[in-house]
Amino acid sequence: ERAVEPTPKPLGLRVTSFNGELKSASVTPMGVEFTYHSSARALATVDRVPRRVEIDGAEVPLKMEGNVMFLPRGQHLVVLTAP
Repeated sequence: ERAVEPTPKPLGLRVTSFNGELKSASVTPMGVEFTYHSSARALATVDRVPRRVEIDGAEVPLKMEGNVMFLPRGQHLVVLTAP
């Protein structure tokens, strides 16, 4: 079972919803990172557009519509760098 708790101060970037199976999530000095598994394309809603997106250690082009980010199916590590 996973627990998500509020942070005492606002972050530079927040993931506000996610439709995949979240395996882990943490705040980093540069933004946020999380691992997930999804049998279909995953959707992550963010409160602002990240400056950089890495999936499994490689920088990838940002695929978004509005504040919804499109992520590949499967199991992945995502690192989002705050703007």
